[in-house]
Amino acid sequence: MSAMLYDYKRPGSGLLIITILGIRATLNDAGSFRDKLLEEIQNGYKVIIVNFERVEFIDSTFLGALVVGWKKINSLDGSLVLTNLNAKVKDTFTLTQLDKKITIAATIEDAILLFKAKN
Repeated sequence: MSAMLYDYKRPGSGLLIITILGIRATLNDAGSFRDKLLEEIQNGYKVIIVNFERVEFIDSTFLGALVVGWKKINSLDGSLVLTNLNAKVKDTFTLTQLDKKITIAATIEDAILLFKAKN
């Protein structure tokens, strides 16, 4: 069973900010994270910001969960934005070339500015 927790902030206008509270985003949490992400998209959130400020490591299974969420929200003309990636986590996105698909912003504030610019 997953021990990772998430913090959800809903500042309005279809925007959701999910902060991952664990330091490792792995197979142990990927399924529950994917399910929650898809549920929030189904609930109408068009822009989801995932804050990685505490995450030190991400594995391929968790990357897969993000890709599933990205594909779903993208098909609905929404956006998935990742923020606060440390160098190691960002390298993982670069090596897999997911940084060319999923938007990465330096901070939550930068991600919100991207959201406002689109609307």
